Amino acid sequence: MTVLLVYRYNGSPYANKIDTILQLKGLSHLAVQVSPVPPRGQLGALGVGYRRIPVLVLDRDIYCDTTLIAATLDALQPSPPLFPLRKDAPGSPSDKQVIETWSKHYIEGIIFPVAANLLPWEHMPPAIVKDRSKLAGVPMDPQVMAAMRPLFLSKLNTSLHVFESQLSDNRSWVLNTNSPSLADIALHMIVSWLLSPAFKHLKATPPIPPSEFPRLTEWLDRFNAILRPAEGQAQKLQTAITGDEALKRLSNEVPLIAPASDASRVDVADAQRLGIQFGDLVGVAPEDTGRDGITTGRLVVLNPSEVVIEIQGGDPGVGLMRCHFPRGGYRIKKAKVEQGKL
Repeated sequence: MTVLLVYRYNGSPYANKIDTILQLKGLSHLAVQVSPVPPRGQLGALGVGYRRIPVLVLDRDIYCDTTLIAATLDALQPSPPLFPLRKDAPGSPSDKQVIETWSKHYIEGIIFPVAANLLPWEHMPPAIVKDRSKLAGVPMDPQVMAAMRPLFLSKLNTSLHVFESQLSDNRSWVLNTNSPSLADIALHMIVSWLLSPAFKHLKATPPIPPSEFPRLTEWLDRFNAILRPAEGQAQKLQTAITGDEALKRLSNEVPLIAPASDASRVDVADAQRLGIQFGDLVGVAPEDTGRDGITTGRLVVLNPSEVVIEIQGGDPGVGLMRCHFPRGGYRIKKAKVEQGKL
């Protein structure tokens, strides 16, 4: 039996993104609610230092970063596809890399930070502001953020007009695919967030006025029409459990794995460029936000798509786990002796 676990917290846009994928694909899963701010002992028990949410656990494999999580869920349940064929190129292969690039580097890399800057930081608890400053790697001044809100709204407006233009040829989906792609899901994550009560302070200056974005508004209605039936099944698909219960499920239901011995899964030339080799203790962390969230383990896979390390959780009963990260946007360094130093 496959154990599919999602570590998440309510209010996280990225957790909502993965919820959307799970709902569209009809995948039953277990959900562990974690704190919106570290420390998160539930993940520490697995040996995960990565601090961003959500995190996916599939038996003894842990997946970090929602782009990698999405691809993993798509492989697990291919229908409906997250990387559908283009409508104007029948018979052509899926543009998976193009869809991932749009999703990760434009929608999430450029638009999401602007949207996050529009939150009412001046009314946030100090602990949240302090933690998100640490996450971003720069101090945040809530009063300055509030004063800069018109600039952030201007930046958001410019970015959203890209999609208004994209949709001007009457395509249904942003990359002219046969059905919604991961790019549509990523954009929906941000648009639905901006229209949620979290941004009610922008009521006087709505971030997405329908009169200015009629095509984007129609796109949102189309997407919601597809998502609505799936949302109706959401409670049946998701079973809430505690972190301790998740550990018991992994210990009792998932067979232990032996340390990897196949060194051929490490690209030797690339490993040499990084000064590492198969079996080395390495640390992996994001390059943009959450750079202090380092996961340390033994290198077992290195290729252009992902890096995989074997980790041992803080809970001895869990056993060995494999932690997966994308290559793009993550740094890999040979670890120092002290845990968490990179």
